[in-house]
Amino acid sequence: MDVTGRSHDKKRLRPTDEKMAFRKLSGAAHSWVACFLISTLSVTSATHAEVGIRSSTDNPRVSVAPVVRYDANMNGGQPRSSFDVGGIVFQVAPSDVAQQGVLAGASFSLDGLSEFGSNFGVKYQFNLQALTDLEAQHDVQQSAVSVCGMTFLSDSNLISFCASNVEERKDISRSSLSSFEAKSEIRNRLVTYGREHPDWETSVALVLGRDSVDGRWRNKVSSNFGVHGTGGRNAQFAVSLFEPISGTISDRYRVSASLEDAKYFLSGLNLTYTHAAGGNFFGLDRYESTIRVGVNLRASKNFTASIGYTQKDSSVDFYDAAGSIDFIIQSMNF
Repeated sequence: MDVTGRSHDKKRLRPTDEKMAFRKLSGAAHSWVACFLISTLSVTSATHAEVGIRSSTDNPRVSVAPVVRYDANMNGGQPRSSFDVGGIVFQVAPSDVAQQGVLAGASFSLDGLSEFGSNFGVKYQFNLQALTDLEAQHDVQQSAVSVCGMTFLSDSNLISFCASNVEERKDISRSSLSSFEAKSEIRNRLVTYGREHPDWETSVALVLGRDSVDGRWRNKVSSNFGVHGTGGRNAQFAVSLFEPISGTISDRYRVSASLEDAKYFLSGLNLTYTHAAGGNFFGLDRYESTIRVGVNLRASKNFTASIGYTQKDSSVDFYDAAGSIDFIIQSMNF
């Protein structure tokens, strides 16, 4: 029986292990599907990943871990040392050209789920990462914070409202992305050929939102489909559309797919395609297509890694990225 006194039928959802918290209420277990949404920065040569393995029974959960990361643009510089405009070659100052190297540092994260009343919860997450290169010449700081309010409209329909902010600071560049999102998600038990699978469920979600990209606002809409199983097994597909930002290049649409299974060494695989357009470079219209492939590795409970490959095809050769690799290793969480 749920908190409203209604009896659950056999199709009552069973949230996956990583997305639930339990609280005893009137002698019955009341479950929350913790649908935390956070937008990440679109960086070409490196990615931030929260890859720590932490106990799902702790609330709030705290993680402190050393981090090693390879970044093909650790100073936030320009992709090339020169560019050609109408046969005239322009040189970029050496200090302003992208520098690649290995960074080391630490990360701190805090996240939890709090319930208020009989049918409302708040999911929160904070992450801070500080890195420096081996010669102590370049510093990188990343921070991310998100707060989501959630409530069930019915046994299968979860509504959430989220606010988040992600920032990255490098020697030359600074990027920021603030988001406000409203999400409606419907979950049901997975049924194939008339057979119900109690350890699996499907999800369909619609997200409406508004972003501030480096201080410029845009609207967005996305649709997500997923299949979720116990033990951290997930398959998801998402399509997002973005309102153009006037006068500059910005994302127009994004398609992504991911697979996760925490039991294996190869614990995750993700693929993202992003198309961006807008603005110009010395009179040349800019549009870009970016493909990123990433894998997550889990050698043990306290040793995880993320490896990514990114390729960007731009209408302006100066911004092409023939292929860059990034990785991040995080271990010894406590």
